[in-house]
Amino acid sequence: MTNSEQLAEQQLLGYFHAKRGYGLIDLIINMGLSKKEWKSINKEVNLDITEQERAEVEEHFSKKIFS
Repeated sequence: MTNSEQLAEQQLLGYFHAKRGYGLIDLIINMGLSKKEWKSINKEVNLDITEQERAEVEEHFSKKIFS
């Protein structure tokens, strides 16, 4: 599978996840995203994310279990 196909697959999975009513934190948990990975993505990738969504993710990872 090419990189562009992998990216398309990831985007489609995210779309269908949201379409079924799951939220951002559900998606993060289901993909197994770590706090370290989030910090890297948040810093390096130009995310189309609101400040409210960013705060929601930060709050999720600030819980003791993820520290």
